[in-house]
Amino acid sequence: MTCQMCGGYRLLPCPSCKGSKKSVHRNHFTAEFVALKCMNCDEVGLVKCHNC
Repeated sequence: MTCQMCGGYRLLPCPSCKGSKKSVHRNHFTAEFVALKCMNCDEVGLVKCHNC
């Protein structure tokens, strides 16, 4: 049976960065946002499917 979440690919776009590989972090001392490398996904912006 094929996984309904990933279609059998076993990988999904990262829910934190949406596959962009950048995580936006708010600087609490100013009103600026800083783009950092996302630590939740791999080098292409994917995470393992948690349903597989």
